[in-house]
Amino acid sequence: MEKVSVLVPMLVFLACPLMMVFCLFGMSRLGGGPARGAEPHEPVRNPEERVFVLQRQLQAIQDELAVLQAAETRTHRDETATEGGKSVGVVPGVPDAIQRRA
Repeated sequence: MEKVSVLVPMLVFLACPLMMVFCLFGMSRLGGGPARGAEPHEPVRNPEERVFVLQRQLQAIQDELAVLQAAETRTHRDETATEGGKSVGVVPGVPDAIQRRA
């Protein structure tokens, strides 16, 4: 009985670290490594190469932004029909994204 009274507090004390080890082992077996599809990051050797990489990323973001803005303009134009010169379907002061969801 005395051994049990010594083991119970010890098991309670070790429960958290043991559970962490168990969870880490389980996640590694399930493939919890780096995100799939993420581009491998290799260090840039010189500043000119770094500038080129950043300019390429900026251009890609600007292209994506232009596509999104064009799509939003088309959606906004399609949703707001005019009746008698007054816009219908647009509530002043409410963001467009909220109005589209409604």
